[in-house]
Amino acid sequence: MLKRIVSEAVAYALPAVLEMSASVLPKKVKEIGKILGAEFTGDETPDEIGAITKQAYLKFRDEQVGLHRFSDYSVSNEELAKNADEVLHERFAGNTSFELTKEKVTALLKHFG
Repeated sequence: MLKRIVSEAVAYALPAVLEMSASVLPKKVKEIGKILGAEFTGDETPDEIGAITKQAYLKFRDEQVGLHRFSDYSVSNEELAKNADEVLHERFAGNTSFELTKEKVTALLKHFG
């Protein structure tokens, strides 16, 4: 059961992580987008690459994987955001491709799902 909860948490967090990562790793995020079936013109900014890849991932997650909606847990994003300090200091937090700050973690948690 714990593995399922952790897997789902990653699946819900990934859209925001992809958007944030695109600012520092646009080529890598674009590759992920292409794997997920996204189409790019070649003129996209890093922010646009993140948004396109996020949408491709959401389509894959929701239509192919069939993950249920985050709202089914009855936990608000504002309530999640109260845990920003814990997430910021989690032992794997340093593995991100961008610098984590409390503001970025709070934004991620507010857009979780």
